[in-house]
Amino acid sequence: LNSNLLTGTIPSELGNLDQLQTIWLAVNQLNGSIPSELGHLVEVTDMELNYNSLSGTIPSELGGLIKLRTLWLDTNQLINGTIPSEIGNLIQLSDLRLDVGSLTGTIPSEFGNLTQLQTLWLQLNQLTGKIPSELGFLTELVDLSLDHNTLSGEIPSELGKLSHLQYLWLQSNQLTGTIPIDFASFTELVELRLSNNTLSGTIPKDLGKLIQLQQLRLNDNAFRGRIPSELGNLSDLSLLHLFSNEFTGTVPKELSSQYLPNAEIHLFNNDGLVGDLSFLCQNGFNRTIYINETMKNVTCTCCVYTS
Repeated sequence: LNSNLLTGTIPSELGNLDQLQTIWLAVNQLNGSIPSELGHLVEVTDMELNYNSLSGTIPSELGGLIKLRTLWLDTNQLINGTIPSEIGNLIQLSDLRLDVGSLTGTIPSEFGNLTQLQTLWLQLNQLTGKIPSELGFLTELVDLSLDHNTLSGEIPSELGKLSHLQYLWLQSNQLTGTIPIDFASFTELVELRLSNNTLSGTIPKDLGKLIQLQQLRLNDNAFRGRIPSELGNLSDLSLLHLFSNEFTGTVPKELSSQYLPNAEIHLFNNDGLVGDLSFLCQNGFNRTIYINETMKNVTCTCCVYTS
């Protein structure tokens, strides 16, 4: 019943359909709460309630749906409360999307039990606390999105065990500490987004081993030191955001178009950088380099100046 302009509430009587295997009610105009009676549907493998106007809390009874492989509640901006720890019982889950907008509390450590999970979306909520190290057990994960919350503490090194990860979005939180050196194991990673946190230290040279990377967003942190020349190994890079940090010294020649032919590079608000940057955009095809006027110790004849 997806995309049928359905209105009203989800009837609790659906909980009597004990042989039901799929619930597809996405992209409608449903409101009210998710009936706890849906927790009786132990044969259900796929529950899609996303893109509605549902409200209230996520029923803990859903933790009894042990055959569930897909649970999509995303884009129901009135769903609130905490994430039930019972969701950690759904050990067959491969796709969990809870980016609803108003969830609070912490990420349950019980999520470490979801070892079949390939997609975990918790972004755009109001989650607090640390990223559980138990997420390192989710070795089948391809897409981990925890961005735009209020998560704090250091990024757990255990995430480095997620060798199949292609998308890691941790931006717009309150994370501190350094980039774990274990991230060098992300050999399938396509996008790494760590921007808008309070991360510090230097960029690990081993990030240059992530040769599948297309986007690297490290802006708006407190990274310092020199930009590592090893980033020039990322030949598929289309976007490199290093702006609004504390980098110093010269920019390595390995960021030139010879090494990164298609990368748009943002360097502005790094007032400790020095030297002539013209080599970055000369002979560069599909490349734009952004700097700003506060960078008093650099020159560039072909860069774009931004405010």
